[in-house]
Amino acid sequence: MSVKHIAAALASLALATSAQAASTVTSSLTDFNITVDQGGFGWTREVGQYYNMYAVSSDKPFYEVSPIDQAGGYGKMFDTASASTTLTNAIASAAVSANSLSAIVTTPAAGGSAYATAQWNGFFDLGENSKVTFSWKESQSGTNSGALGSFGYSIVGFGDSYQAVSHYYSDPNANWSTVDQGVTYSFWTVGDTHYASLSSTDAISSLNFHARVEVATNDISAVPEPESLALAFSGLAVAGFLARRRRQI
Repeated sequence: MSVKHIAAALASLALATSAQAASTVTSSLTDFNITVDQGGFGWTREVGQYYNMYAVSSDKPFYEVSPIDQAGGYGKMFDTASASTTLTNAIASAAVSANSLSAIVTTPAAGGSAYATAQWNGFFDLGENSKVTFSWKESQSGTNSGALGSFGYSIVGFGDSYQAVSHYYSDPNANWSTVDQGVTYSFWTVGDTHYASLSSTDAISSLNFHARVEVATNDISAVPEPESLALAFSGLAVAGFLARRRRQI
């Protein structure tokens, strides 16, 4: 095989395997609302009601040491704020508002990776014979062409006292109810709206509330199209055939 033929075949293969990947993953929690059905409800105290968000981009997979761009924020729950990062191969952003959380990551070129999250955390009180209903909508979307390890999800959870949040609603098809420490937790879905109600006959203080959206994508390498690979390998095969004919002449 001549150098010319080898170079041409390898160039075809390189072009086929260097097709850039592109991934976009989003997650959001919107239309968040609180309705006091009966009795009393109130956030426990000013300190302890907060939002935090974080966005990070890398021009290489996260497990490799590489330059990164990162941004974040922390403040009072239900405030409006955003954070974003931009690199050549990765973009990430997160945002919070009075009734929504959102996160989005994009890797416009192969080799990049990105992660973003936004969340609320708080404590609230229920008066005697009280019931409060939380409602919200969730959505996730993603296109993964050559992406490995991409995900997007959202979650809302509640818990008793200062213990860890223990009652999560992350399955839009799950309707269930449970009683814990005198508090009745009920979860259900109507259409595209999710609901969680908490009720108690006794006054309960400092119940946990937590809501979070989170996304990540990791474009480790580009994935060539089958047609491109076939063309490249056929070029190698033709070059090899021509070389064999020359040796036989």
